[in-house]
Amino acid sequence: MKIHVLLASMLSLLLAGCSDSEDKPMPVENTVYGTQLKAIDKARGVEETINQSAKERDKLIKNQGG
Repeated sequence: MKIHVLLASMLSLLLAGCSDSEDKPMPVENTVYGTQLKAIDKARGVEETINQSAKERDKLIKNQGG
């Protein structure tokens, strides 16, 4: 029984390793995670805007003597 499992697993590895097709990875945008990555990128953009606004506000406060 053990020899059959070993032979079957070796055969499947050989067949999978000898595949002629060149599988290219799918672009991330076309996967389930694509929308999540877009949301993260958008959040990073919002974060940058908020940080820039905070810097400007701090600069105004500092210039007003506060």
